[in-house]
Amino acid sequence: MAKSLGLPSISASTSWGTAFSSVAKTLTETGTTSNQIPVSAQFEGQTIPFVINFPQTTYASDGIPYFKQLGNNQNLNVGISARIPIFNGYNQKYQSQAAKIQKMQVDLQNQGTKLQIKQNIDQAYITMLNAQKRYSATLAQTNALERSFKAAESRYNAGASNFVDYNLAKTNLDRAKSNLIVAKYDYIFRIKILDFYQNKPIEF
Repeated sequence: MAKSLGLPSISASTSWGTAFSSVAKTLTETGTTSNQIPVSAQFEGQTIPFVINFPQTTYASDGIPYFKQLGNNQNLNVGISARIPIFNGYNQKYQSQAAKIQKMQVDLQNQGTKLQIKQNIDQAYITMLNAQKRYSATLAQTNALERSFKAAESRYNAGASNFVDYNLAKTNLDRAKSNLIVAKYDYIFRIKILDFYQNKPIEF
């Protein structure tokens, strides 16, 4: 677009119009009358009278209908023009250089955006791996505490352990299960973030 400022250009235009006037009239011939004017002339010393007839046509004026005026008063104009820039060279050169600079800025912004997205994806992947490891460790801890609780429960039911040890084992198991739920959904959430970056449908 900036380079096109220095190129010649040709443009064409056309217009059509018509007009109406309420005072426009048309004349219609209604007849002819004769006006007689008596005159005399001298011929060889004698006065000779005669009559001159002047015919006169009479007219009547009537208004011209609306649509007839529109048809009679039509006018059509067609024009064409050429524009050849002569003293616009420096402006065109400036505009071209400004457009190139703007394009370079946009390219740099695109590169920066792509780099930022790549960093976000790398960070999201690392966070997902950490969430996976945390979930696996919490799952293993929960399984171990569940076995420990079953053993404590068996000892308590057999009278070989007191209630404090039984309640401590149960509290540790409940806390581990709660941590397992948090770790599980955090791991799922991190996976969905990677699905978003891969343009996959987000489903739960």
